[in-house]
Amino acid sequence: MVEWAPLSSRTGGVEIAEGVGLMASWACAVHCALTPVLVSLLPMIGLGTLLDERVEWLLVGAALALGVLTLVPGYRRHHRRASPLAWFAAGAVILLAARLVLPHGTLAELPLAFLGAVLLTAAQLGNARLRHVCPCEHGAHEHLQVESRRN
Repeated sequence: MVEWAPLSSRTGGVEIAEGVGLMASWACAVHCALTPVLVSLLPMIGLGTLLDERVEWLLVGAALALGVLTLVPGYRRHHRRASPLAWFAAGAVILLAARLVLPHGTLAELPLAFLGAVLLTAAQLGNARLRHVCPCEHGAHEHLQVESRRN
């Protein structure tokens, strides 16, 4: 089992951004998964705007922007592991391809968009896990700088 290292107070903003990014990725995945079921139900209860394409693009944009803002610093300052960045890149490509290349509402669009959103969520979770197991409590992260000079 992984032990969670205590975090310094300097990382509070990063933790909030990670949490919001994770929620945006998760909301995007849930939206993709539930859209076929809720297409007829949401308008009946006055929530038809959740099916609006602008809401979809808002979720996609938030997930992508927050992913970049949290994954790159996590990689550079804490863990230097490329796997969360690779998951994020794959998810972003798949999600954007589903939204931009495939006609809206086709059979392949929703599963691909869902897969992309799941990969974005996995990237956020992986980055948070790697960042939290970073053994340091300092802001400079000299151990990564020393390690990178050795290589």
